[in-house]
Amino acid sequence: MNWSRHGERPRGYHHGNLKEALIRAALELIAQKGPAGFTFAEAARWAGVSPAAPYRHFRDRDELLIDVARRGFDRFAVALENAWDGGSPDAFTAFDRVGKIYLQFARSEPAYYFVRLGSSEKMRSTERREKVSRSI
Repeated sequence: MNWSRHGERPRGYHHGNLKEALIRAALELIAQKGPAGFTFAEAARWAGVSPAAPYRHFRDRDELLIDVARRGFDRFAVALENAWDGGSPDAFTAFDRVGKIYLQFARSEPAYYFVRLGSSEKMRSTERREKVSRSI
């Protein structure tokens, strides 16, 4: 039985994959407002859940941003590694590809790009820095 009204998103915690929905919401909000331009409650609203629901997966907004930044670092690392391609056919060509991929990533993934840049201040605490270090 479906208790939601026609056309409305489901409410409450029966969301499916809330963590991923919050990350997608954060990426959209970062793209629109920048990493510092939204609240934890806005991310919850964007994901279609109550303001309390995100606390099931993240301690606070900073922890959500750290998770987004970690994913951005992971995606960026894969893109750089593919561009480097073992330095072949020569270092100059490989460095040229790496530079181009850096710029392409910034243009094609602006939310990941900007949250990665802004995440360094959030990760200054030892606990957060260690958590991110273990994950990348």
